[in-house]
Amino acid sequence: MRRGYRVYIGKSGDKEIDFVAENSKGVQYFQVAYTVRDSKTLEIELSALESINDHYPKFILTMDIDPEVD
Repeated sequence: MRRGYRVYIGKSGDKEIDFVAENSKGVQYFQVAYTVRDSKTLEIELSALESINDHYPKFILTMDIDPEVD
């Protein structure tokens, strides 16, 4: 639907995944936050992604300008 992806909101246990993008090649997970400079916000965003038990790509999208980290 969106560039070949089916996009929806996901749940992993009691955690909400902001966007799940799925196509024939697999799944990608996205958390979106204005900033994750606050450790509590970062913890919340990471915990949702860490609760997913698969090996598909997981991303946090922010407006923070930091060096890219893998």
